[in-house]
Amino acid sequence: MAEDAESKAARGVLERTAALLVAEADQTTVKQAARILSAVLGDRAEVGDASAYLFHYARSQGYNIPPYPLAGNGEIREFFADQGVEDVPSWYERIGVDRAAYERLPRSTIVAVRHRTFTRKAFLLPGVFYRQDSGFCGLEESGLIARMDDTALVALLDGVFDFLASDGHGPGTF
Repeated sequence: MAEDAESKAARGVLERTAALLVAEADQTTVKQAARILSAVLGDRAEVGDASAYLFHYARSQGYNIPPYPLAGNGEIREFFADQGVEDVPSWYERIGVDRAAYERLPRSTIVAVRHRTFTRKAFLLPGVFYRQDSGFCGLEESGLIARMDDTALVALLDGVFDFLASDGHGPGTF
């Protein structure tokens, strides 16, 4: 199928932007590059409280999850059944969070990235790198970029890039 004029123009701007970014790489900081990535990914990257991610994710999939998700009056049991898990710890294990890391969830940040194939991968970070009032939002809006040191940010972004460059399947994807 032929590319329409608008798509062709957008591709040209994107290619020129990418070339400029490469040419200016020696004058760009890690945080500036991360902000660009945040703009490109938009809502495909979500950052927030790791212990609340299961409920955020279930709601995003259309399940009725009330403010007190385990109270029994919502659809958490249906969500667990559809996910093939029995409880909260086993759901986190399904997305790559082992039992030891599960115990530290309230003091952890999760970065969940959606691949173009619509699968997701979660990156668990030890510590709180998001604004407490931000809910789940992008890399920049969450405050993560400003709060992380460059070395940790590069390690996270390397994992994100590896996932996005893959076929979107593998251990820990959901």
